[in-house]
Amino acid sequence: MAILKAVCQKQNLPTRFQSIRITAFGSKCVFRRAVPANAEAGDCFGAGALIFQPKDVTEVNTQTRDAFIYGAGADLNITRHVFIRAQYRGFAYNSPTWDRAAFSGFERVTHRSEPSIRFGYRF
Repeated sequence: MAILKAVCQKQNLPTRFQSIRITAFGSKCVFRRAVPANAEAGDCFGAGALIFQPKDVTEVNTQTRDAFIYGAGADLNITRHVFIRAQYRGFAYNSPTWDRAAFSGFERVTHRSEPSIRFGYRF
């Protein structure tokens, strides 16, 4: 991290991006598993993309990175229509280089983790 900070300072870039919007989209296959009657579980994998859009730095450009998507989750039925979903989703992707020659050697595969718990409603 110290090397990356030194490169940012040398290139006159901020060492912290205060606001980066990351948009994720993709397609995945879901495999359902047999569990007790009031629950459903599943695994997923697929392909997608992450779009990195820095909002407070004008010196760098928006970049898109291909991503491998994987995860697992479970739905616990509260009623016939209402359920609670616990889910883990991960993305494996190349980190953005912000189109800077100084960052080209830092391009590497990294990981983004998104655990979540939410309520849902089935019609």
